[in-house]
Amino acid sequence: MAEVRLGKTEIVVNKSGFGALPIQRVTQEEAEKLLLRAYEGGMRFFDTARHYTDSEKKMGNAFKGMREKVYIATKTAGGGA
Repeated sequence: MAEVRLGKTEIVVNKSGFGALPIQRVTQEEAEKLLLRAYEGGMRFFDTARHYTDSEKKMGNAFKGMREKVYIATKTAGGGA
């Protein structure tokens, strides 16, 4: 997979990321399988949001003990400054 740098950071990830919206519709077990399969396939950037119901929780559980190996971006409805 092609890699890109995130903005001006030193973070380099695959050009394709995993959008977590669909994992809100599956069980924790199924979500973990999907997320870990994506990781095993080389995916390191995962995107989620508070509005994706329980996807943040499912993602946290899936990557427990390996959090330093993935990048997780989450969106909020905070409305910027």
